[in-house]
Amino acid sequence: MCPPSPIDVVAASEGPSHAAKGRPQEKRLAMALDDLASDIEVLKKRIQSHGATLREDETRTRMALIDPLLQALGWDISDPALVTPEYKVSGRWADYALLCPDGWPAATVEAKKLGEALASHRMQMLNYANASGVEYAGLTDGNHWELYKVFRAGPVGGKADIGCVHR
Repeated sequence: MCPPSPIDVVAASEGPSHAAKGRPQEKRLAMALDDLASDIEVLKKRIQSHGATLREDETRTRMALIDPLLQALGWDISDPALVTPEYKVSGRWADYALLCPDGWPAATVEAKKLGEALASHRMQMLNYANASGVEYAGLTDGNHWELYKVFRAGPVGGKADIGCVHR
């Protein structure tokens, strides 16, 4: 996947405290991870405070939880060069396409309202990615995130090699 600002994954796996002792790039990474952790804490509090209304509507969930996390990860949802909301796929619409610098989607993301069971929507998300030839796909209710490498051989359960994030 090609995010707008590549991050050194090796330094990230060593954690913020280790990275902060190293080179300037590692210090920037540690600061970015600290900022991301802080943003996630804000979203957790938002779920606690406003969960009832977010469980009513996908649009509210997108605006209050999903958009802010995508923004924190470097995907400026207001920049059409980086994110296409409502990306057309075979006559249907994926909620987001995260774009590479050449304009081709690096990933599609399917959003659901907070608390929606994600399992029943996995095939929809994978079908969007397959139909558009996109290598990565995500599915989220704003609290639980599932990320998939779509073109990996094997059943759907084996595609979650990127991981699931539950806040």
